[in-house]
Amino acid sequence: MTDDGSENAALRDELLHRADVDQQARRALIPLFAKAVDGAVDRADLTPEEQALVDQAVEVDRDNTRWLDELVQQQGWPIRSRVGEQAAHAAWLLVQHSDDDAAWQRRCLDLMSAAPDDEVSPIDVAYLTDRVLLAEGKPQVYGTQMITSDGQYQPRDLRDPETVDQRRAAVGLDTLHEYRQRMNGQYGVP
Repeated sequence: MTDDGSENAALRDELLHRADVDQQARRALIPLFAKAVDGAVDRADLTPEEQALVDQAVEVDRDNTRWLDELVQQQGWPIRSRVGEQAAHAAWLLVQHSDDDAAWQRRCLDLMSAAPDDEVSPIDVAYLTDRVLLAEGKPQVYGTQMITSDGQYQPRDLRDPETVDQRRAAVGLDTLHEYRQRMNGQYGVP
């Protein structure tokens, strides 16, 4: 690294750029959520334009996964003190959307969990924990991963639902009820 920190600045900028591209691709998919029935959209029901949006998001995810994997192999997990708060969050976002490679998500979760507490966001760890557990066929802990069922957002396969709000509070998440309300505002009532 140079004395002015330009290598970290370049890495920070790349992480933020990739997260922005990720979010643009996802925002384009929000109208498809209205077509979702019990959390899934049948690809046969998509128009060619909608299919192109899905394909674009998939390609963004694959490109980000390849890039981040290479980065992590060379330099380790991008922690706050190295890339800053926003870029560390951006790194989490990229791995959160690497659903084509659950083993890679698990490796990243293990790296994040092993980092000092002040170097990663406990909220980011909670979201990735749930994603990884579900991919491994286990119930999620924090209820961050939702599906639509009976016209409502519901957590997928949740361990100990009666104590979920205590677990959520311990990592800085709002209650499950508040989370559902936020999803309704963001994505519309299913």
